[in-house]
Amino acid sequence: MAAILASAMSTLSSSINSLSLTTKVDLGIDRFGSGTLSLFWGTILLLSSLFPLFLTAGKTGLVELGLSIASYTVGPIIAIFLSGKIQSFSYMQNLKDSFASLSIGLTPILTLIFGKWTGFGFTLLVPFGIGTCFLVGFSLLQIQNRPTSQK
Repeated sequence: MAAILASAMSTLSSSINSLSLTTKVDLGIDRFGSGTLSLFWGTILLLSSLFPLFLTAGKTGLVELGLSIASYTVGPIIAIFLSGKIQSFSYMQNLKDSFASLSIGLTPILTLIFGKWTGFGFTLLVPFGIGTCFLVGFSLLQIQNRPTSQK
């Protein structure tokens, strides 16, 4: 039990330190000391960890809720990774910035709609997210590359 607690505390400590340093250096907020920023981010992390507790309301377990929330975005993230690593999916790299951001933004939403509409478990949402990201990306690439009509 002590090892699990030590591991969790180590992860929390590094998260709080990273957030404090990023706030201070990258955002240029020098008014507050590092202790104040650490307290701020610790409070934010504490409150955000309590948020799923209110979402469950006795319906499902907390682990299942966390996995179902993560499954909406894991599929598109894997698809984006595969588009950079596998040559046959490299067409996604040819998208312009606006089309790529639209593809990345639409995929979790379509996955969420599919999950709510069909009632499938969270395990099926990951492959659906991968397929949806590639399908939306390919469709947007076809729209981007279509010839413009000249008058």
